[in-house]
Order: sequence, then structure tokens, then C-alpha cells
Amino acid sequence: DVLEAYLSSPTDADTDPIKYWVSCVDKPGAKVTPQGALAQMGLDFLTAPATSTDVEWLFSHGGAQVSKRCHNLLFETLHRLMVLWSW
Repeated sequence: DVLEAYLSSPTDADTDPIKYWVSCVDKPGAKVTPQGALAQMGLDFLTAPATSTDVEWLFSHGGAQVSKRCHNLLFETLHRLMVLWSW
């Protein structure tokens, strides 16, 4: 798993995370690779604008996830659903 490999690799505090992920993105027109997809996700998270709109979105859409049939979902499961839904 590409994420597991990344998380277990050594880190360098002097590395600019945005430059690192930009260097890992697949080239336009090239075949999409797992590393390129992870790089795109990393860039999406690092370049997200600071705003309260996302919080408002989560509250309004969070209620849609917790229905009468899904009220027993674990917090971790609900959190993962919301993260994936927003991406």
C-alpha cells in the first residue's frame, strides 16, 4: 500500500511539503499511478483554503449521514465518510 510505505518512510524536517508532493504528481497525459494519486491528495490537503465554509458544510451534510438507519455508526466511521465525501 502506497500510503503505508509513505507513512513508514523517514522524514526530513527541512523538506517543503508542497514542493515534495508537486515532484510526485503524475505528468499530464501519463498513466495515473498510486503515488501520483497520493501526491494529489496531499496537495489537496495542504492547499485547502482556511475558511469556515467547510465547517458549515460539514454540519449541514453531517446530518444527512446520521439517519435513523445509521445512528449507530462509530465516530471514526462517520469521520472517514465525511472526509471521503468532501474530497
